[in-house]
Amino acid sequence: MEFNKNLLSGNFDEGLEKLILFCLREDVSSQSFVSFLEDDTLKNKVLLALKENESIKLDYNKPNTRFSLTEPLYVTTQIKLDLKSLVRELRSLFEKTNTGEFGLMSTEPDVLSTLQEWLKKYSRGNYTKETILQATRKYIQHCKEGDVFIKRCNNFIMDGRESLLAAWIEESDNNSYKSHKHII
Repeated sequence: MEFNKNLLSGNFDEGLEKLILFCLREDVSSQSFVSFLEDDTLKNKVLLALKENESIKLDYNKPNTRFSLTEPLYVTTQIKLDLKSLVRELRSLFEKTNTGEFGLMSTEPDVLSTLQEWLKKYSRGNYTKETILQATRKYIQHCKEGDVFIKRCNNFIMDGRESLLAAWIEESDNNSYKSHKHII
């Protein structure tokens, strides 16, 4: 479990925001946790920023703080991919300048829908944008070095029920890019 960074406003020290969010979750009276802050105005500024960020909301049923969190304080996965950006970057890796072949980029809608399907199937929660891009780069590099056919972008992500992307990420997790004949 890790701290839910979606709750942070980014306007103040991360530690201070985390502490205030924790106190709100535990329903600690603001008078209790204001004593370690230098002044009440800082606490109010942080609370206002968190409210504007929609991290907290007023809750008149709570006895002390009157604020409740809009999302859990801790989450098991903290992956939020910007899919449009990822699609653009994935497609660019399949350009002729990178692969040496035309027609491998696939269309944006095809890559987006395939990526969404892939994320549903392989949602174990630890795929970051960089992990996906790194595995894709390794796949293309391996194919070019071994003079192996490179699949189209959307077919690399998911082809039927199989996914080369998932296989290359798994290999990446194991740090072994030795022989990929079994996954190509």
